Amino acid sequence: MRSKLWNPAAQVERNSFPTLGRIIAEQTAAIEVAEAEKTMEEAYRTRLY
Repeated sequence: MRSKLWNPAAQVERNSFPTLGRIIAEQTAAIEVAEAEKTMEEAYRTRLY
């Protein structure tokens, strides 16, 4: 209750966060954002489970 987890006014919009691919690309500078996002999307489809 103290965290206000279920309070809609305290929640942050999901689309305001960067994608995991963007985070990896920006932090490592080893890959372009578009390529990192494509790689992550493919990994979710083929290797998640």
